[in-house]
Amino acid sequence: MTLFTNCDGTATVQLRVEKNHVKRIEMFANLLGANSMSKWDLGMQFEASEVFLETLLRVRKGHTPLLPYETSESGKELLVPSIDLASTIEVVCAKIRSVDRQKIKIELETALKVLHNGKMWLNLDSALQRLVEYWKTLVYDSIDARLESLFVSADNDQSGELDYHEFTDMVEKVATTGNSSLSSRSVLRMYSQMSLHEKVDAAVFCKVARSFELAKIRVGRGTRLTKESKPAQEKAAVFKLLKGHWQHLEGKVLPVVFSLKQSPQGNVMEELVSLLRSLLREEEDAEQAVHCFRSIVADMPPAIRSEIQQTKDLKVSKHKI
Repeated sequence: MTLFTNCDGTATVQLRVEKNHVKRIEMFANLLGANSMSKWDLGMQFEASEVFLETLLRVRKGHTPLLPYETSESGKELLVPSIDLASTIEVVCAKIRSVDRQKIKIELETALKVLHNGKMWLNLDSALQRLVEYWKTLVYDSIDARLESLFVSADNDQSGELDYHEFTDMVEKVATTGNSSLSSRSVLRMYSQMSLHEKVDAAVFCKVARSFELAKIRVGRGTRLTKESKPAQEKAAVFKLLKGHWQHLEGKVLPVVFSLKQSPQGNVMEELVSLLRSLLREEEDAEQAVHCFRSIVADMPPAIRSEIQQTKDLKVSKHKI
């Protein structure tokens, strides 16, 4: 910061902003509605803030400050392990389609991945900005399309209107996905508002449903209103599957790692193998273990990777966590 004294006696303060922090400033300006160039409305500001804070809190794992000005490990650039961000995205974006989550992770790693101390890292400020933009495109901007799809599927007699029974059946189905928490009173109020119009067509339905946040995709896993899930059993099943896969794969991985010793790729693979062993031993973070296993497979030579992909029992990517 530099202070200048003007001819009229007033003072001017000149702030020098590091290049690495421009994205951070832009993000906060958008979140606070202080960027006149931003096309975000108030609803997007709220959702972006949820995505931003949920991701930041999870990926930093309790480290404070959450967004330090600089770090001893990487100078003024705040880097986080790519595996940590990938597992965080699995939680934050749990309600969006699996194929979209994978697309987000792949594009972030492709665009932002850097090697530092033999590990794969991502610039956190750039990753947060891109993740929020993905959320806007894939979730926030698509709400009307989702609501129109709901309307069409609920219009059983194809009359172009919803009667009360069609509407309540549709709301009940939406509730089982965990994307709606409307009370019985709210359901009645919602249909009453729609009934004020001459007919409850798609346009009326979308307008009212949006105001009640029907089918809104929530940040994070949330809860489902169906049968109670069994996360402990599911996690145990994932680790049992992974341990079987790793027992089959380890003998093929270690010679590759040894042949690449002291090279950047070899260092990365060595770190991944060490991390996977630790995760399998502790049996705590199933999502990170799956991502770590996939990363190791992706770094294998084509012949070994092809053999793994052709083996039915090793299709970990299709196992639901």
